[in-house]
Amino acid sequence: MILGYPADDESSYNTYNDFPRMSLISNKFEETLTRGPGLMQYGYFHSLNNYISDFSMAYTVHTASKIYAETAIMKTAVTLFVTGIR
Repeated sequence: MILGYPADDESSYNTYNDFPRMSLISNKFEETLTRGPGLMQYGYFHSLNNYISDFSMAYTVHTASKIYAETAIMKTAVTLFVTGIR
């Protein structure tokens, strides 16, 4: 999943910084080949009570995003967090 605006350029940063504001609550992500729950750009993200299993990357925090993750079960991970701080 791509959460937030997908472009990564200065115009998008100026327009979409701090948006969206989104909560991911009580989801189940299993056997994802790439990101589970997803690539997060620009916004504020709250992750609560999620189950994430058999994945290559979990939260990919990128391009001015902020995440607060709590009470998640993660297992069989290759990479838990990937950051691209701007």
